[in-house]
Amino acid sequence: MNIHKQLKRIRKSAGFTQAQLAKLANATQKQVSLIEGGEDCYISTMRAMLKAMGYDLVAVLVDEAEGGELGD
Repeated sequence: MNIHKQLKRIRKSAGFTQAQLAKLANATQKQVSLIEGGEDCYISTMRAMLKAMGYDLVAVLVDEAEGGELGD
């Protein structure tokens, strides 16, 4: 699973809409949508979105590299 799909899965399991996550991460809903769809983004944007949901970017990346599904 790539980091974009991880973000979407985490957001949905946390019960956030794209708009809610965007507001918490000081981003736009369009940015969240594009990132979840696979668009590149700044690391700081991805970090802010994950942090807003209580996750650490490094932990998510390590989990992804190990083939896990963080939080499951």
